[in-house]
Amino acid sequence: MDVYDSAFFRKLIEFEQVQMIWRLVDVFLKLFIVASFACVLLGCLSKKYDAPDSGPAASLTLSANANKLRVQVFDDRHCTKSAYGNRLAYFSGETNGSREEITKQILAEKEFIFTFAQDISERHKCNVTLAFIPEMGKIYHAKYNLIEGRKCTAQIYLESKDTNGNILLESEPSMVQTPMTCINNLTD
Repeated sequence: MDVYDSAFFRKLIEFEQVQMIWRLVDVFLKLFIVASFACVLLGCLSKKYDAPDSGPAASLTLSANANKLRVQVFDDRHCTKSAYGNRLAYFSGETNGSREEITKQILAEKEFIFTFAQDISERHKCNVTLAFIPEMGKIYHAKYNLIEGRKCTAQIYLESKDTNGNILLESEPSMVQTPMTCINNLTD
């Protein structure tokens, strides 16, 4: 009779196996809790911009000739995260080279600050932060241009119509490019 065949050793081995299983369960639970917390935290940080239903509003059509471009909103020129969400738009670039457009309702009658942010390569980023004061009921267009894959520009235009009803785009006089570039790297 082998000493390891005894009931005592079988119970000891079973006990050690159960302990090992409980240690694994404990590790997986801790990993699950950490992962869940991270998802909740990142979900809060990457909230989509949603202008309030009440109050003055304007329309902003964003367009770009670039891919993997994110547009982020900030409450002020100090880059404070917007109370209405940070993610205004994301341009995937899946339009086969044509200019992609996204239209959003934005808060009017106060300065509106937003950034076009694009990682062109690991070493080269093209970011432009603009500020302007939209007027209630007006329609604006913000255009981002990537030039020769290295330089970017952005401009805001106010939409109006001529006497024949044709749409005209004029440079928005309140637009400024801010000296500080606002970026929230935790969002799209």
